[in-house]
Amino acid sequence: MAEVRRLYPHDPLPDDRVPHMLVLRRFAEDGPAMTRTEISTIRGPGRVETSLGLYPDGREMDFESAVALAKNLAESAGISAVFAVDRTEGPREREILEHHGDHTVNIENLDDVDVEDGELGPDMRDSRP
Repeated sequence: MAEVRRLYPHDPLPDDRVPHMLVLRRFAEDGPAMTRTEISTIRGPGRVETSLGLYPDGREMDFESAVALAKNLAESAGISAVFAVDRTEGPREREILEHHGDHTVNIENLDDVDVEDGELGPDMRDSRP
């Protein structure tokens, strides 16, 4: 039986060297207020199959339906773990969704500094060469 493991919005994704299923909800590239749910089967490095979480009629699945489908697919494929992560559920992401995809809302409060990696701000020009 496949075990569903839920990750927090900003947790790193599991290592692709271990076979698993991944359900990932994220913002769509083509619309800042739109989201996409993807279901991936990872069988090892470079062996990844990804599809959108869609019903047969083309409607997008809600996140929990995609997790249930991934669990069924994992069990039929002999994969023991399903990881589920909703990248739109962090506090910053919820604020962006509440403002219809506007990423500039409260940007003055955004702390995007990672001194350990040499990043002093959100702009790539602030990084070490």
